[in-house]
Amino acid sequence: MQPNSETVGKDKPVLPLRLETGNRVLLVEDEILVAMMMKDILTELGFTVIGPFSRLIEAMDAAVHDEVDASIIDVDLGGEFVNSVADVLAARKIPFVFVTGYGVESIDRRFGYVPIVKKPMHRQLLRTIFVPAERVASAGQS
Repeated sequence: MQPNSETVGKDKPVLPLRLETGNRVLLVEDEILVAMMMKDILTELGFTVIGPFSRLIEAMDAAVHDEVDASIIDVDLGGEFVNSVADVLAARKIPFVFVTGYGVESIDRRFGYVPIVKKPMHRQLLRTIFVPAERVASAGQS
């Protein structure tokens, strides 16, 4: 599998990630304008957005307690890395992508299987991250 502009590393899945159930996306992003744009686009695409969360403690609480089907996680929230949130999502088997404006070397190696989307995030790219469960189900019925 060759890396493309949306993923880095030869073992990473290619986007889009197919959601098995539901359409609830946990959004973790500390840049308010970026977060608002992402939320609006995801909502237009038919996703229910949980968040956005800009603080690690809030994101962690949502990752642990909320019903989530997928997540988009900014790697760095005001200087705090989100590894604990990623650990919870991985343990819950919830698909997620990292978003970063930094180099990929800032991402812990244990998350080498997670797709990485580089900032700035454009509308067209955001449309390609997830395929909602409803679309997967309806494609199978055709």
